[in-house]
Amino acid sequence: AALAHPADVGELMAFAATGNGCTRWATRTGEVGCAGDALGALARLTGAGGATAAAEKAEAAARAAGTGVIAVVSAEEFFAAGAGSKGASASLVSMLADSGRGMEGVVGVLIEADSAASGAYSPAAAAPQGALAHEGQSASYVWNPAGDGALEMRLEVPVIQMTPHDTTEVLRRAAWNEHERAFEPPLYQASFSSDARTDGTSGTEDALGQRQCVPVGGHSIVAVTGGAEAQHATERSPVVLLAASMDARSFFYTQVDTGAGPRSGVVAMLAAADALARACAAVGKPGCPVEALGGARVAMAALDAEAWGHLGARSLGRALRGGAQLGLVEEDVHALLEVGSVGTSQTQAGGELFAHCSLSECSAATMASPAAAELLKALNETDVRDSSAPADAGFPPGVAMAMAHDDGHWLHRGAVLSGWDTRLPVNYMSQRDVLASYSEPDFKALVAKAATAAARGTCAAAAVAGGAGGEIDCKSLVADDAYVSALVDCLVAAHPGIQCELATKRVWGGNSATASRYSQQQSWPDAAPDMKRRGHALVYDLLATTVSTTPSASVEGKRCNWTDPSGRHLQAQSDSSCPLPSQVCASAAQCAPGEGGALTCSNGTCVDAAVAYAPALSAAYEWDAERSRWLVNASAVRPDEGLFCETYWSVDPFALQVVLVQGSSWLALGCGLGVTAAATVAAL
Repeated sequence: AALAHPADVGELMAFAATGNGCTRWATRTGEVGCAGDALGALARLTGAGGATAAAEKAEAAARAAGTGVIAVVSAEEFFAAGAGSKGASASLVSMLADSGRGMEGVVGVLIEADSAASGAYSPAAAAPQGALAHEGQSASYVWNPAGDGALEMRLEVPVIQMTPHDTTEVLRRAAWNEHERAFEPPLYQASFSSDARTDGTSGTEDALGQRQCVPVGGHSIVAVTGGAEAQHATERSPVVLLAASMDARSFFYTQVDTGAGPRSGVVAMLAAADALARACAAVGKPGCPVEALGGARVAMAALDAEAWGHLGARSLGRALRGGAQLGLVEEDVHALLEVGSVGTSQTQAGGELFAHCSLSECSAATMASPAAAELLKALNETDVRDSSAPADAGFPPGVAMAMAHDDGHWLHRGAVLSGWDTRLPVNYMSQRDVLASYSEPDFKALVAKAATAAARGTCAAAAVAGGAGGEIDCKSLVADDAYVSALVDCLVAAHPGIQCELATKRVWGGNSATASRYSQQQSWPDAAPDMKRRGHALVYDLLATTVSTTPSASVEGKRCNWTDPSGRHLQAQSDSSCPLPSQVCASAAQCAPGEGGALTCSNGTCVDAAVAYAPALSAAYEWDAERSRWLVNASAVRPDEGLFCETYWSVDPFALQVVLVQGSSWLALGCGLGVTAAATVAAL
């Protein structure tokens, strides 16, 4: 029977708006999510009968209701492939993206919360790495694959993911529409509206020009042994690259639902760099000049931005090909060791460590350089097992995978050190290194073990690459347990704001705001490309101290300060009062607001170090300094770089209203919103 009186539906409509915002992601072909207003009857669609069957149901519901349909569907069903007239690859999202063909009755989509779908929503394993994922989750192993990921699609209807509470209530109303009313009015309808949006057909450059979105990106930190002068030497030196991904934006935050990457990797990398530096200092060679490492240098990179350092890795690869990063040139890099997630997989692998290689088994015979072969040998001698993944499985997602994707130079020059063997231990974008499922001492012990292996492997590879034999005993290198413990306490354990001693001695303190779901936007809200965050500043400071060629006894009295005119974030420490261009101002943690809102930090120490911030950004962006805005460089847009920019507004009000329509009577209720479908792509 029809419900004609407000009292009859009062209980059903008694939940309040949560005020969450909406994030729009722009791609090279258009935008996903928040495409505009919509009004339609609620209809629960499933993928059980395939996308075509779901489309037929939506068409029938729209015909009976005399209006458009707001589809209610789980993310798994929305993005999953199914049989149908369009073939096995058809999915609801692909049919919607195909100019709505077959889905003309659908005017909007509500994604249920807590869906079990994987992250990339690719209907196929677009890379051999998919073989390493859990059963049914191979698609989640590939970051934004070209051509078939949701971020490559253009949707002309708004797609919103609901909160868990709203999902329950909306499903009840959708069921009532179908089973009690057979989609005959009166019906529950959903209405989308937003005051902060652009039309779904707007392009990325339009959104940038209207300052309605900014690039997703970040700042990586790169450091090189041998001192600042080594980068300007006439004769180039062989290089071994030690790398890890990081999500610097999530440092110092309470453990909320952020897009946090595997921070145990960057902790182990920092500890490995420290072990190498201590060994060099012990033989009177602070900063590890080339003679200490047999004629070679070691470069260390903490790579930032979205999905295991993907953007940072690709940006670094471009810089190395052009020789624009601290004088490093790609052809000089003889070996690469990436430290992946090493602290999250103890239940998966019993605390063991594994080496993964690209498209072949990890063996000296498959490596493209003697240094890379020596790297594998040193890892094996430090109790690191070769992965038992299929021989053609390839690099796991991360730095090495992103760089090899761009350039075959990296395919057979190194390995990824990981705490898991043949499969990802968790879903895509869920490798949050927290201490919930195992003991803190065990976690720290495994990270220290990985740091020791990384230090020895890097050292051995450098000695072979240099060809002269180093002055330190690589097999004696051991990570400092106390340093590892301090790093874990600072960067991995949950701390609301900067509280750890390691950070308070080095960077400006103060509590940080709640973390964003994503690794970093390139600005907030100003689109200036030189902004850094405290997480970046800490890693920069740690690496600057590690690779410093300044003897510890000579730094007393050489104090320095530097100023950030904006007062919002930390600027590059090289803009300092140090007397020499080769020096940076480290550990200037005593900061205070100055004139005009500037932030001045003092009582730092001048050290000679080759360290720099590096942009982690799509090549499609250019900064127009004259007009202070981002531009899209169309010639640099690649078909496999679908993720461009993220809105930075807090969309309030952004309303989803669920209404019962009977004649002219509207009973309205605001539903709290989660994130868009594209945010689901990035976060699940």
